[in-house]
Amino acid sequence: MQSSEDAESNIAEGYGSFHQHYILDGKIIAVGVIDILPYCVSSVYFYYDPEYAFLTLGTYSALRYTAAVSSFSFVL
Repeated sequence: MQSSEDAESNIAEGYGSFHQHYILDGKIIAVGVIDILPYCVSSVYFYYDPEYAFLTLGTYSALRYTAAVSSFSFVL
């Protein structure tokens, strides 16, 4: 388990769980939950309003996460 100091350090470095909201005309139409860890990004959940299924938001979010990860600098 992480100590509170380690957890605070991780938050300061941008690690943790985040919600990505997809908004159209002022309405949240989808939400993605991702974990950003020191050596990886994990897409945990993705849910959307079925009224917007024709937008294939799951595919769009996967492409967005891929683009985001390619811009990160992970040191191994």
